[in-house]
Amino acid sequence: EEDMRIFPDEILLHPNRSRIDLFTNRILKDLSLSKKMIDTAAYADFGNLRLGILRNEYVFLLKAVAGREGDIQDMEALVRAPTKTQTMYQQDTFDWNLVWQEILMQEHMNHLRNFTTVIFEQIDMFSQQTKIIPPFYDNLRRHTVSLLILQILHGSKKPLKEIVSLLKGHDVTEQMIRNRIYSLVTDKKVTKQNIGNQVFV
Repeated sequence: EEDMRIFPDEILLHPNRSRIDLFTNRILKDLSLSKKMIDTAAYADFGNLRLGILRNEYVFLLKAVAGREGDIQDMEALVRAPTKTQTMYQQDTFDWNLVWQEILMQEHMNHLRNFTTVIFEQIDMFSQQTKIIPPFYDNLRRHTVSLLILQILHGSKKPLKEIVSLLKGHDVTEQMIRNRIYSLVTDKKVTKQNIGNQVFV
């Protein structure tokens, strides 16, 4: 049931071999196979079958989106694997920049509302459990807070205090929220307005 939650087209079972979860378009209706993923894949031929093998960075993202039990451990193995063992299909380094660029690309390409929030939650959990902190972690957190502000507003006007109360907590501070709003105002994505004694966004 947990695997059906990420909407595979098929789950192929074999009594003695590995199971295959088959996706033909998107995983969890969020992440799609991008041109960059395809262009950087390693390829292996097995008779009439040509198999594209994704870089570990993109498998890491697939695991982050899926969010199933055991995926955190798989994500850690993918990050650490290049330094421990190599195969002819595996790169010798893990490029965090590829992960960050793909997050931004997927968000833009698929016009997704919750994708980045899901990714941040899973990477946050990954960092807490493994003590591996991606170099883009702070950028992702700030970006996620900005997206959440836009979701809360959804074209309407809300008091600044209300936005702060909704988002403040864990490691998201009031100052960070105010900084994100200032950045959104600078980018002309939102406006600020003083009405009486209150600031509205």
